[in-house]
Amino acid sequence: MKPDRKPDVQKTKLLKKFPGKGGWTYLEITEIAPDTNAPFGWVYVSGSVDKIHLPVTRLQSMGNGVLFLSFNATLRKKLQKEAGDTVNLLLYKVSDTEASRSELIQCLKEAPDAYQKFLKLSPFTQNAYVHLVHGAGGLEEKSKKIVAIIKKLEK
Repeated sequence: MKPDRKPDVQKTKLLKKFPGKGGWTYLEITEIAPDTNAPFGWVYVSGSVDKIHLPVTRLQSMGNGVLFLSFNATLRKKLQKEAGDTVNLLLYKVSDTEASRSELIQCLKEAPDAYQKFLKLSPFTQNAYVHLVHGAGGLEEKSKKIVAIIKKLEK
């Protein structure tokens, strides 16, 4: 988390649920605007919910100019909360580079050998890989770059 700066969201919020069978449980995030330069208006954040750490995750657009943070069953169980309950939310927007690092690490964890090699690289070399992913033009190009990094590390 980022205690050295003011949070972008620090508020008690009501958990809601999209209607219908299989509807997602979520929080509306009206304090942060969608990123018009990002796919689907995504905004990357980190922080905490009821003092439980949230790793870098993305806020998604509801399609009406409002973002939402989804709550999967694992998180709801950990919090012991469901739709209709309130939670204390603390969010910080993260830079695009931090988001790219998080995406790369998440993918590398799916390839344990590549992930272990990545961890042994110098910070300079790790950052070079992050910037390679960050510089991708879109989701498809970013995915291709991550796959190429994993293949190179698995050699």
